[in-house]
Amino acid sequence: MSVLIVEDDPILRVMYERIASQSMVHAVIVETGAEALAALYQGATFTLVVLDLTLPDMDGLDLAEAVRKRLPDARLVCISGLAALAQRNGRSRVFDAVLDKPLSFDDLRAALKTPLEAV
Repeated sequence: MSVLIVEDDPILRVMYERIASQSMVHAVIVETGAEALAALYQGATFTLVVLDLTLPDMDGLDLAEAVRKRLPDARLVCISGLAALAQRNGRSRVFDAVLDKPLSFDDLRAALKTPLEAV
C-alpha cells in the first residue's frame, strides 16, 4: 500500500515520515500541492492521501478534488486547524475523514490505519 502525505510544515513532515515508517507503509511525503499533482501525473497511485487543507501554493480542497478525480478509490484524509470550519461549510464532502491539527502521534497513526482497513 502507498500513502501520499501533503504537508508544508517541515517538522510535521518529519513526524509523518516516522509514523508511516512505524506503520510499515510506503509514504511519499511532499511539501506542496504542485508536488502532489506531479506525483499523480507521473502515474503514482495511492491507497491513502493525507493532505493539509491550507497549502502555500493552492487550496487544499482544490487539490483534494483533483486527487479524487485522478484516484477515485483512494481514501482522502484532511488535516487542518480549519477542519471544523470546512465541515460546517459543507466543503469537506470530498474527504473520507477530516481531522484537526495539531495531531498527536496516536491520532495520525489512527488516521493512517483506519482508512487502510476500510479499503
